[in-house]
Amino acid sequence: MSRLRQWGFIFLSLVLSLILAACESDEDRQIAEAQDCLNNASPTLASANVCLAKVDGLTSEESYYIRCSARFLGQGFVGSRFADAFESLADDEDGGGGGQDAMTTALTVMVFTGTDNANAKQNASSTLSECLLSGSQGLSRLAALTSLATTLASAITGIDLSTVTEEGLTPDDVTDLLNNLTNDGEFDASDDEEIGNIALTANTLFCADEDSDFADTDICTNIGAAIATGGGDAQAIGDALRDQLDQN
Repeated sequence: MSRLRQWGFIFLSLVLSLILAACESDEDRQIAEAQDCLNNASPTLASANVCLAKVDGLTSEESYYIRCSARFLGQGFVGSRFADAFESLADDEDGGGGGQDAMTTALTVMVFTGTDNANAKQNASSTLSECLLSGSQGLSRLAALTSLATTLASAITGIDLSTVTEEGLTPDDVTDLLNNLTNDGEFDASDDEEIGNIALTANTLFCADEDSDFADTDICTNIGAAIATGGGDAQAIGDALRDQLDQN
């Protein structure tokens, strides 16, 4: 190779390095601006969308962390709502009084809203996908709960997810959910398959590590029993998990 060509390659390498460094710097600035946006945003969809726009086109874990967090913010989630859900899950006794188990109590808090039930379920499903890409186990756990709760509630005819408040399901909606968990007229095969697949994801997030804080709590007990009953079939796992939640 001639010296001129060698210098040409060196020059090209330097140019590419500068371009990559500039891109990295731009992305760092976008992430920082988006994080600052989230830190100062109110828990509304409009505020969340402003923050989401700041990571358009990015595919790093950090950008998905922003997206995941913003999805929850846009749904009106604040720290106390997250705390209520995890406090319920970590309680290996009675999650809500009256015999209702901790997992069911947490689910009634974690439901997403939408223009209708189908849209709410899609919002929750998309959020789970983004949270998994964020690499955050904590956010992914929350998103799995949310997707499971929203999928269950969306199938119940009497529940309108367009009216979900910051407290989650209303007492009447909670009653409808609990009364219809084993009503096969409300759930079809595709619902159970979705529920089963989410349960498998939740099992990995919450229960796969024997040292997990949730290993001996209701969520792992319920999901473990459903997987044992359903085997490798997602639809059968979903059906079994509904039965398991109803029994507890």
